[in-house]
Amino acid sequence: MESQRFVWQSAYYGTRRPKRQTAGKLRRVSDMLSLGNATIEETLLMLRWLRAAGFWPLGICGFSMGGVNAVLAAACCREFPVGVVTLCAPYSAVPVYLEGALARACDWRALQRDLGESCSCVLGHGVRHGTGPASSTSTPGAISSYAARRAAEERMAQILTVTDLRRVPPPPVPAATILLQADDDAYVPTDSPEVLAGAWATAEKPEIRRVNGGHVWAFLAQRRAFAQAIIDASDSLSGRFAQPPLSHVQTRPSWPDRLTANRLHN
Repeated sequence: MESQRFVWQSAYYGTRRPKRQTAGKLRRVSDMLSLGNATIEETLLMLRWLRAAGFWPLGICGFSMGGVNAVLAAACCREFPVGVVTLCAPYSAVPVYLEGALARACDWRALQRDLGESCSCVLGHGVRHGTGPASSTSTPGAISSYAARRAAEERMAQILTVTDLRRVPPPPVPAATILLQADDDAYVPTDSPEVLAGAWATAEKPEIRRVNGGHVWAFLAQRRAFAQAIIDASDSLSGRFAQPPLSHVQTRPSWPDRLTANRLHN
């Protein structure tokens, strides 16, 4: 079966990077949400355009947070069935930024400043933990710093709950959904596929495949396994569904002049 692959540049990266942004480091937490929203909207736009143009079957794939956006886009696409393949995708961005390797890359001090006085704790001249001679005394500054960090982490977790795939409908065709996960991934929880399979209350469950290596190595060295999963998901989809009718399509649509994320600013 001949296949066509479409890959486009994400918002906030490459030529779509805001002028004040350094390389791929997002400047604000809200930028990550805007990036995700733009990716989902653009994916849906692409799927509908391809379907109207006569392409079938259709599927979405993504690596890491791109996999999260692929699942979210599939959950929003109810006009026709689509296949889904993810590689090293977390079940949520919360553990990625609070527990994984990226937790050390966040500017927690800046986030603490953004929280303002709500993060500050004035606890007097000292706080004694426990009782007896083994008790330790901490200075207010140390307590305040710890409390501010915790407050920033809790606020980050609250914001990122929108990325929790357990809260959204499962992919429309679980049998055409394949979740690949690297065994030694330090960026995302390695049990993410099992977490999602358990949370999605469907008779059929997505297929889970394991690959060797870590997060980056899986992307570089496991492309053959990723490509095979895409082929298998496509075959499963086409084997289960006949091509949906195109009676509502009069002519081949023209490609939109502008995509959603092109309107994003600094």
